[in-house]
Amino acid sequence: HALRLKSTTTMIKFVTLSGFAVLNGQEELIMEQLIAFLTGSCLASFIVTMTQRHLLEMGPSSPRSLCDHCAHPLAWWQLIPLVGFALQLGQCRWCKKAIAPWSSVCELTCGTWLALYTPLDLTEWLASLVLLTGLSAMATTDWYAGWMNPLALTSLLPLPLIALSPLGIEQPALFLLVAGLLSLITLLSHGLGLGDLEWLLVVLLLAGWQCYWQTLLIGCGLALTSPKLWHRQPLPFLPYLSTGLLVSLLI
Repeated sequence: HALRLKSTTTMIKFVTLSGFAVLNGQEELIMEQLIAFLTGSCLASFIVTMTQRHLLEMGPSSPRSLCDHCAHPLAWWQLIPLVGFALQLGQCRWCKKAIAPWSSVCELTCGTWLALYTPLDLTEWLASLVLLTGLSAMATTDWYAGWMNPLALTSLLPLPLIALSPLGIEQPALFLLVAGLLSLITLLSHGLGLGDLEWLLVVLLLAGWQCYWQTLLIGCGLALTSPKLWHRQPLPFLPYLSTGLLVSLLI
């Protein structure tokens, strides 16, 4: 009986310690994902703001942010990523006009992606932050101005570290064929711009064929939900392609 009691006690201690280990592991994972989400959201908020100021020819040290409609200076709490938009119910506190959701959408997208991807070391963190910075800047520029700075494509260079797939150039004949077809579509139609072409070719080159096709299919599917497409208005394609790329990297 004493031996059985001792064995039972030992088993209870083992199960208890195992349970605490699992809980500690889950808590650590949740904390890592929370930190990643906050980092991604804050990064997107900063990049979108700086890109908007650049498009408006305003410097980083320009006066504090203003309401787009009534030009009233925004309080500090209104600038908190996602929280400020939610507390105001999506409208300006003073003029009651709707706040453009673009910044909040970017914050939510980048924060969620970084939390789900959860970089494990410094290299993955740096690669992820560089990628999110470039995608946010290019998508914002395309959304508001309809163009893209080719130099921003250098932010896609960390893709091989994240996609972990064979490069597209490993099949040169097929790569050249797709490049030719995309170039032909760009020349003969108004649906694909030169910036879109360059972006797609760089993604294909650095992320591989599977990631490329997934990105293109998801991006096109998301673009079909835009009211601008059905009203025959110019449609910025890079925001949808960028979202498709982030989803593809998680699959």
